[in-house]
Amino acid sequence: MSTPFEFILENETCIIKVNSLLNELENRKIILKVEELVLDEYIQYIVDLEELEFLNSSGLNLLLGILTRSRNEGGDTFIINISEQADKLLVVTKLKEVFTVLETKEAALKSFEEMAKKVE
Repeated sequence: MSTPFEFILENETCIIKVNSLLNELENRKIILKVEELVLDEYIQYIVDLEELEFLNSSGLNLLLGILTRSRNEGGDTFIINISEQADKLLVVTKLKEVFTVLETKEAALKSFEEMAKKVE
């Protein structure tokens, strides 16, 4: 991935692959794209951190921004492929209680399917 992020639309879910969340300008571009997608009724997000090497407060703010926008519209945001360092940061900041962290994209998609069945 040559850019710090990539959006993949899969059915009703948006997968955001990131390899850096350190640049606030790039993070702002991600949030603007999420805001566009929410208007198009994409409210389920999977943030794939597999290629992310380091997570700091800018990255946490971005993750919270995506989570807030999706939940405000009745959706949710799952984090997948999280590194040990990023996981520890979520624990220390108590954000692990806020986010749903799953191992794989398949697990996240299955969770979204199960949530949809509960609503029906």
